[in-house]
Amino acid sequence: MIGLDAHVLMRLFDRSDPVLTSRAEGIVSVAPPEGGCFVHPLALVEMALRLERVFKLPREAVAEYLDRILRAPEFTIPASGEALLAVEHYRSGKASFSDCLLGELNLAAGCEITATFDPHTADSAGFTLLKG
Repeated sequence: MIGLDAHVLMRLFDRSDPVLTSRAEGIVSVAPPEGGCFVHPLALVEMALRLERVFKLPREAVAEYLDRILRAPEFTIPASGEALLAVEHYRSGKASFSDCLLGELNLAAGCEITATFDPHTADSAGFTLLKG
């Protein structure tokens, strides 16, 4: 199995630099075809941030990229079920993908709630707004 960081993942979608795209495709091609590329959830968070901030993509487009990665058979992603739920919360809400993923991972770990000061995040599943 070969681990991929967010920059390599980005090059599989952003083809603006043919040399880097070719190198990213090359490393994926030598990995076993089913689950041979390991993508940590932190790489998904970093990719979402880059798509939003650098590429200025709208929420729906970012969610679509994440969804494609999570469903691709060549990737092994820990907590993929929680990540898919986080993508759905992100797609329909106002919280960042990182907050949505945090909430889902905390729920899966047995947390009854995740406390936040952010009113946008509080609308996501599993969060409770702390009021002062």
